[in-house]
Amino acid sequence: MDQLSAAPASTGLLHHLVEDMTVRDLSGKTRNYYIRMVSGFGAFLGRSPATATAKDVHRFPVHQSALEMDTPAMNCAAAALRFLFTTHA
Repeated sequence: MDQLSAAPASTGLLHHLVEDMTVRDLSGKTRNYYIRMVSGFGAFLGRSPATATAKDVHRFPVHQSALEMDTPAMNCAAAALRFLFTTHA
């Protein structure tokens, strides 16, 4: 398991995320990736992503870049966070 998926996000947040993805009929592959990225973001923060600040969101791709994550994967991670914060704003 890589560093980005080492710790889950809060259970309630993930439950709502899964519900929102189901309602929007996202593919299973997209759902799994978004869950992994949101969980990775939580692991990066050391707390629930629901408590993230704009500064935290800005720091996450910097962290991913330091781990040498490729650009397409970073773009997908950004999409996952965008989905999270637009559906749970």
